[in-house]
Amino acid sequence: MFLKPLSIVAAVVISIVQSNAQALVNLGLASLGYRYVTTDCGWTVADRLPDGSLIWNSTLFPQGFLALGQFLHGLGLLFGVYQDAGILSCGSPPNQTGSQCHELQDAENFAAWEVDSLKYDNWYSDAAAGFPNVEYTSSVSPELRYANMSDALAQQKRTILYQICEWAPSIFRLVNQAGPQTSFAGPGQWADTDMLEVGNGVYTIPEEQTHFSLWAILKSPLIIGAALKDEITAIIKDIWSNITVKGVKTSYISQVQGHGTLLLELQDTTPSGQDSANVFGTSTGKVTSFEDIYGLTDSSNYTLSIAFASTTPTSEAIQSFPYLSPSRQATQTHSPSNTNYVLPPSGTFYPSTSFTTTGYTTHNTYGSGFWVPVGAKIGYIGPGGTAFTSIASTTAGTKFEVPLSGRHSELFGPVSTEGWMDGDNEVVIGNDGGAGYSVYGADFVGLKVYA
Repeated sequence: MFLKPLSIVAAVVISIVQSNAQALVNLGLASLGYRYVTTDCGWTVADRLPDGSLIWNSTLFPQGFLALGQFLHGLGLLFGVYQDAGILSCGSPPNQTGSQCHELQDAENFAAWEVDSLKYDNWYSDAAAGFPNVEYTSSVSPELRYANMSDALAQQKRTILYQICEWAPSIFRLVNQAGPQTSFAGPGQWADTDMLEVGNGVYTIPEEQTHFSLWAILKSPLIIGAALKDEITAIIKDIWSNITVKGVKTSYISQVQGHGTLLLELQDTTPSGQDSANVFGTSTGKVTSFEDIYGLTDSSNYTLSIAFASTTPTSEAIQSFPYLSPSRQATQTHSPSNTNYVLPPSGTFYPSTSFTTTGYTTHNTYGSGFWVPVGAKIGYIGPGGTAFTSIASTTAGTKFEVPLSGRHSELFGPVSTEGWMDGDNEVVIGNDGGAGYSVYGADFVGLKVYA
């Protein structure tokens, strides 16, 4: 078995790093100690700046490493980078410059970028052999090169964790070399056998289990080397149909037989009225486009408010946008990690106490906390009695909502009135013959009108 270079990390782009970093928080891994997020080999370029400074690949990291570090710190995570003790780093060619003879200058750059850890490799380092990419029988011990970077890091005012790495292509070779050294392992000096390949499709499941077990026995840091799944998938399990559906955002449709029941188990839900940008939005630079946003109305005139998770948003002010129907799309310039809130229309609520009853229909009161919001309801609504009131409106085509149990959303059950006129309109609540199922209708708490 051989460890292959982790291509996804070697070809990392800023969005992938941010996605995996957010996943550490979302999945609870950060609270378990997985706090260092490291960009492995492939982040730099072949040549240094005229003053000899390292520079990141601006195509992969257009905002730079300082911005990346600040993003990670904003999540409560730590920023790690990779470099090499030789003239080139892992992944060359295309060539990636190493730190040989630039240790102090590179350490100063790392500190300036607010780096918290350095993974330091040993490729292209043996000058006597003509700088081969890997030399397992090196003519000179790498100890001096590692010491040079250690001394350079020690001169910085920033604490940077130093992770020494020296070639990791073969599991067998690593076990043979690291096995006799486990007695020296302890705080500050763990045998780092490099990242795990678990989850990358390199090995079979049994091989991954062996790989993971050996790394744990060798007392190596268990470094996640695979892409993390951080998207919220709002999973729905239809209990009686024995169906599990993933990727549900706002609605689920199922057939229910007469007198039957639909019982659903919901997972990874979000609070009502809050649609996370990482579920309903697509970000490009400083612009996020929201789609399929859940709303409490199908009105064409609606407001979408954007709330920034960051306390220091960009210079653009928070704006409100019309709620676009039916596409339900909005665009907002933002700082990273925002959440959008769709606000329900206000409407006018008419409680049951404002209705006049006839026949057997009766008013019932109980008190605060029951039959919200006025602690009253109307019961025994049937063929022998109704409840009515007069509602003034200046808008034809008004819709209203009748709460049955809990909150009844206008989006799922809007009641469109026919014959609604400007001025006074009489609204009658009744149960026309029981509709063949029940003599009495549901108790009536109130009615909300949306103009």
